[in-house]
Amino acid sequence: MIKAVIVHLGPARAPWVFKNIRRHLELFPNVPILFISDHKSHLKKAAGLGVETFFYLPTRETDELFKSTAHNITFRHDFWRTSVERLIAIQQYQTEVNQEKILHIESDVVLMPNFPWGKVLELDKLTWLSTNSFLDCAALLYSPSINAIKWLIEELRKEITLHTDATDMKVLYSIRKKFPEEIEIFPSTSAALADELLRSDKVRFHENTKLTSHFGGIFDVGNMGMWLTGQNPRNQGGKVVRYEKYFTQDNDFDQDSFSFHNGCLTVGERPRQNLFNLHVHSKNLRLLSPRWKSELSKLVGESRTLTGKQRFSLSGYLGSQYDIFVSVKRNILIYLIILLKIDRFISRISTSVKRLFRNSPRN
Repeated sequence: MIKAVIVHLGPARAPWVFKNIRRHLELFPNVPILFISDHKSHLKKAAGLGVETFFYLPTRETDELFKSTAHNITFRHDFWRTSVERLIAIQQYQTEVNQEKILHIESDVVLMPNFPWGKVLELDKLTWLSTNSFLDCAALLYSPSINAIKWLIEELRKEITLHTDATDMKVLYSIRKKFPEEIEIFPSTSAALADELLRSDKVRFHENTKLTSHFGGIFDVGNMGMWLTGQNPRNQGGKVVRYEKYFTQDNDFDQDSFSFHNGCLTVGERPRQNLFNLHVHSKNLRLLSPRWKSELSKLVGESRTLTGKQRFSLSGYLGSQYDIFVSVKRNILIYLIILLKIDRFISRISTSVKRLFRNSPRN
């Protein structure tokens, strides 16, 4: 049996995590869900929802591994470490509990009711998403066996050791490019959606569409959810901006791209593709509520006229200001430490000079 997994590392409050767990329990009562965290308060909250929990404890080896990275550890509670470390946490669980088949679901990824669990279960290789020509994504990551995830983490550790700026997206892309025969890609585009750059790259286009017929549809790596619902307002000073192509992404969208009927979301045209998930980077909590259908219907309706392009999020604004405060506080501390060291250096020189004059022979 396959098991769904949501991982949340670090102390940050993330209401979408637990709303998504509730939504999963309602939509997929026959697919067990596991919650992994390194904070007991989060585990207690998840346990209260009636799901299995696992307490992740990093090993000394893991702590040493991340000491070599060059990322800003004050950014969102060491975000860059935890985004990679969640994969290590999954491997720790699979090994300790002897669980073979795991589908990792990022906490802001909304699954549609027609999500193809049976088709995922048929996969026999590690499978994740491709973001663009230089990044991959673990928004959905399938591990078919303990041996597969063990191998992945071994390669992940090598990548982090070699590259101090390693992120989960860079690492997954690098591993897939080195071992293409070991990894599959969840399909995330079609001939109607792919932009000119992707269509011209026949190898990448084939990689991103190879399993479309197997699943009977495609998956959102992030560009669909960001176009339809906006990017995280915390990254944009509190603004939620929709209908824009973020980063270097592979798909182009317009007013006719999305359709939502009878609980099923489709995308593209001639023919339209079933879309099995939506990566809600905007953290729109209404899409995780019991009334998610009416919210999604509203968003798709607005997209047909490109209305509701921008709105303000107070929580996103406060989050962005907190990030700035933490960054400034860190820079001020560094500045004060430098000043203190300079002051001590000058003091030592002054003391040495005074001693030199004091001990020099007088005529």
